[in-house]
Amino acid sequence: MRTAGPWNYVGPVVVLQGQKTMSSAESFALALAQCPQVVTLGDRTAGSSGNPRQVEAGNGIVVNLPRWIDRDPQGKPIDVVGISPKVTIDAKPEDFQGNDDPVLTAALKNVRDRIEKQKPPSGGWLQRR
Repeated sequence: MRTAGPWNYVGPVVVLQGQKTMSSAESFALALAQCPQVVTLGDRTAGSSGNPRQVEAGNGIVVNLPRWIDRDPQGKPIDVVGISPKVTIDAKPEDFQGNDDPVLTAALKNVRDRIEKQKPPSGGWLQRR
């Protein structure tokens, strides 16, 4: 990832996403997924981007119209289909009982395993540009 300041974080990153990830959060997940040290994890996103504008069609009907079409790096629209994660976690609502969160547990395991396998470069994970 490239930042505007004099420092650049080069360590492992996990982005949690799911079917409630939409709009700007969906675009953000898609952008981060292009970085080599980022793993997206969870479920596909909602496929609901495009900065919708509400338009009254009459008779009490309101339509949400996108102002743009968000696309993946291959140029395919993400509306309706969403963005698939690199690592899919098949979790059901009942899996989130009490203090259990299988997505967060998997994310922590993923980043810990990657840190263990990939020791920080000389100078650490935060590098001066």
